[in-house]
Amino acid sequence: MDVKIGVMAAMLAGVGMVTQGKGGGCNGQVSVVTVYVKCGFGDMRVTPKLGEGIASKILAQAGVCIQWKPLWRKADREEHAIVVEITSHTPETLSPGVFAYARAYEGVHIRIFWDRVQRAAGPGLVHALLGHVLAHEITHIVQGIDRHSQEGVMKAHWTTEDIVQMARQPLPFEQKDVMLIHRGLERYCPAGATARNRECAPQQLSAAK
Repeated sequence: MDVKIGVMAAMLAGVGMVTQGKGGGCNGQVSVVTVYVKCGFGDMRVTPKLGEGIASKILAQAGVCIQWKPLWRKADREEHAIVVEITSHTPETLSPGVFAYARAYEGVHIRIFWDRVQRAAGPGLVHALLGHVLAHEITHIVQGIDRHSQEGVMKAHWTTEDIVQMARQPLPFEQKDVMLIHRGLERYCPAGATARNRECAPQQLSAAK
């Protein structure tokens, strides 16, 4: 689902960025999800790993660990993994006013519009915002549905106050978001531990509800 632009860069001037961290290990997480990231242009200011670290922290709130991998060639991608493409120079007529979209029912592809994220947040907050956009869209794919919550990570329209909050600490999931993430992951457990590259642990999933 789309994430609407609800901020202006001028209103966010001077706001610091949340502490970064790497995707890291997956000890103690309920499930592991593999995500490939491809940057479709050569802007050296784009450092996806900073956003990936924030997205990892957000999804860890729901007991999910992300294994991030660069996507150099389509042939290198593991079957059924999630694929994120970060693009720029977005036409104004393409999904106007949104940061990104996920093909929730297809279950694989996410596209993020870097130029829109950058304009909305400014240099001080851009990777904090990118991390939240990544987490939001990955959640759509994992849940397998197109829905939003009233507040937090899965809110459809982030306000200026929401993005300022991202600078302090990651936005939370609502409890229903977490339930739907676990339900989405459970759908793949009967097919085996390697289904969709998710290492399923049904007993842990049940306990986490």
